[in-house]
Amino acid sequence: MTADAPAGSHWKALQQQMQGPRKKRSTRSLHAKAEVVSTSATDALPWFAEDLAPGDLALAMSEAPSAATAEARKRQVLGEPYNPAPAKREPGHYLAIDCEMVGVGPRGTGSHLARVSIVNWYGHVVLDTFVRPRERVTDFRTWVSGVRPSDLKHAPPLAEVQARVAELIKGRVLVGHAIHNDLKALLLSHPRHKIRDTSTFQPLRELAGNKQPGLRTLARLVLDIEIQAKHAAHSPVEDAQATMAVFRTQKAAWDASLGIGVKKHDAPRRTPSLRRPKSTEGWWEEEAAH
Repeated sequence: MTADAPAGSHWKALQQQMQGPRKKRSTRSLHAKAEVVSTSATDALPWFAEDLAPGDLALAMSEAPSAATAEARKRQVLGEPYNPAPAKREPGHYLAIDCEMVGVGPRGTGSHLARVSIVNWYGHVVLDTFVRPRERVTDFRTWVSGVRPSDLKHAPPLAEVQARVAELIKGRVLVGHAIHNDLKALLLSHPRHKIRDTSTFQPLRELAGNKQPGLRTLARLVLDIEIQAKHAAHSPVEDAQATMAVFRTQKAAWDASLGIGVKKHDAPRRTPSLRRPKSTEGWWEEEAAH
């Protein structure tokens, strides 16, 4: 290197010769990546799209809503506020339930039903009522239940609410999160094959990495919304809506796991058992019956 040439000038020229002309990035690969992004699950229209105006739909589909729009987006995902068609206000085949309890007995260690909320497939509220306890309330647990003494003063008794709920859920699929607690509080039972518990569905457990995932966790992971804010009382309506919204995303896989919708010729065939021969004793009774 001579003293007249600036340091590094020849080296840069040599580098360019060794590397050759710089290659342009292939536009084909860029288009391929764009196609992958455009077909992602986040771009699919949500279940409630048909009920929204274009502006509201854009709000609900926004990937990173601001703090000002997060609450509005949550209401859209959960199903309210909007004015559903009359058919979407009916109970339908699927109902989601959530209950709130108050404390009874010494130091409020016992629990008693204080409010029950039920929503339909679309998140529309079909029942929301407080319940007058049969025992004296010793802890209203207002910080988490949201229940105050004035709420229960003129509330219907447990027996009346129990009858209304029993009639409403009869013959329908009941969705809940840890639903055994709600049914226990109502002193009701429900056919096992008609229950969908989002706290025990294996794909949701695997997603949350927990055998008992909380509803708040599932709402964040599955719906990308925040519920049950810290230091704020729970809303059983919102919790029931969130449970139903989570269930809707899993319904197809849930039905498949239960064999619902499987055609008879697709179902595994069972080897028919041989009929047990009738006993010769009492044959005359059968003949006489004919």
